Amino acid sequence: MAMAAPAHLSCRTPSLGLAPSPAHRHVPPLSGTSPEASLSLLVVCGPRTNRGPLVRGRTLSTEAILAVQALKRAAAAGDDAASKVDQVVSKTLVRLIKSDLLAALAELQRQDQWPLALKVFVAMRREIWYSVDYASYAQMIATLARNGMTAEIDDLVTFTGNEAAGIPRGRVLLQDPQQGLEETGEREAADEVDGDYATWCDNGGRTRVSAV
Repeated sequence: MAMAAPAHLSCRTPSLGLAPSPAHRHVPPLSGTSPEASLSLLVVCGPRTNRGPLVRGRTLSTEAILAVQALKRAAAAGDDAASKVDQVVSKTLVRLIKSDLLAALAELQRQDQWPLALKVFVAMRREIWYSVDYASYAQMIATLARNGMTAEIDDLVTFTGNEAAGIPRGRVLLQDPQQGLEETGEREAADEVDGDYATWCDNGGRTRVSAV
């Protein structure tokens, strides 16, 4: 004789499958049925996918990924690498929102792409939302240290001190002497100082051209 299927079987499971995993539950026999006619089910509750947890700070948006890829392609362009990297910085990085720019910087630092990371770091300091952030300096210095770039670390530490002291970038060090030379008629010397000032600003407080 075939056993008729139970009219109703209730199995309560938490919403969205967020119960402790794994959890095994047996549905008790329905009332009014014999042990032979009882039905027992094994219910296993757990995560619906095998996706691991997201790691904070390691999730890149499409824009950040494209920016990192564009910088790396430009850096591999041979003799034109420096100009191509500058083009990416001026045309692509400036369009990124704050979170994407910070994510791109963190990814380049993670990959030990220190020349590109330094370019992004300098671009970040020009943004209107930027304020002195010692944590970002520490991360940049750690990246440079892993690659043995002691001279760049010295430059970065020097600029950090000036920035923390509230010294306007370049004004005390270069801009005022340039104005003084112009007032005394030393136009050629003033132009030379002006060129140094432009280089200094473009390279984030360094008088040398960036190694990128």
